[in-house]
Amino acid sequence: LRLYYLGAPRIELDGRELRPGFRKALALLIYLTLAKERQRRENLMNLLWPDHAENKARASLRHAVYSIRKLLPDAWLVADRHEVGILDEQNVWCDVAEFQSAVSRAAEHEHTGAVLRDECRIRLERAVELYRGDFLKGFGLRDSENFDDWQFFQAEGLRQDLSNALEQITYCYI
Repeated sequence: LRLYYLGAPRIELDGRELRPGFRKALALLIYLTLAKERQRRENLMNLLWPDHAENKARASLRHAVYSIRKLLPDAWLVADRHEVGILDEQNVWCDVAEFQSAVSRAAEHEHTGAVLRDECRIRLERAVELYRGDFLKGFGLRDSENFDDWQFFQAEGLRQDLSNALEQITYCYI
């Protein structure tokens, strides 16, 4: 399973592009992928259906979970009465996670002045290559301000990481 969230969102399973049935199912998958922990159903309902009555939000969440399960065979999603999460993170590749990992691994070393170790420069260059565009470019939920706020802050953090990586790489070539 390959998840591309830098730029327009795209999901691939075994090289074949998958399209979720509706935007909230995709938003749920994106959020769960990046949360990396199971999430309480109440929190997900508040994130994606903040203005709905509880019973309607709960039914909508069930429908989104069903849509993801239908989209992703082999039970990639785990859901019980209280929580929902991604089941098998080891077989899930996500460009955002790879980007963040490359940036954080490069930051683990102390660098003298503006000089980067070669391995850190290579990691940062790889991170820059992964950045195809802003986080979830062109994607949004018009009726979920909470998700849009989360998306905005994710995008801002990733842009800042990109800016820092580019600045560090630039110093290597001056």
